[in-house]
Amino acid sequence: MMFKKAVYGITTIILLCGSCQDNSKNCLEANVEIRNESLKESILEYDSIIRNDPKYSVNISNRNYLLTIYEKQINDSVVNFSISFSIDTWLMQDEPVRVAQVSDKIVIFYPSSNYYGIIATDKKLHEKIARLYFPEEYKRLTKGKTLEESCYIDCPSLVLTFCKGRLIKKKMDITW
Repeated sequence: MMFKKAVYGITTIILLCGSCQDNSKNCLEANVEIRNESLKESILEYDSIIRNDPKYSVNISNRNYLLTIYEKQINDSVVNFSISFSIDTWLMQDEPVRVAQVSDKIVIFYPSSNYYGIIATDKKLHEKIARLYFPEEYKRLTKGKTLEESCYIDCPSLVLTFCKGRLIKKKMDITW
């Protein structure tokens, strides 16, 4: 009887440990935290718009996508965030990213400075993002191939302007 309890206990521990490892392989961990409520709300608003508005949802129907934010520092007080979506990861080969989470959404941040070709996203992180969202890209990356620049599609972006941490302007824009 005691032997059965011990075997049951050990089996339970092994299964729990195995599921923890699988979970870490199947999720991205945020490395930055969004503290501004206006920014969080705008990210979720944008995601709702692109998923539910027929004129925008055609671009992502039946596709995986990543919410993407491009940061642009205007001066020491003003910063713009352009919320958009990506259907690939090719830019990560030449630009660094930060990962955040808002509600159940993963958000990829591209920083303000122009690091193109100088600093890139860590290859393991890039591969993990590709594996979770874009399996075909992941296959190419694991074979050591460079991803080709994707063609842009019309996609809306929600441009936010913050001054000293406060949202002062919000505008939906169509970009190329």
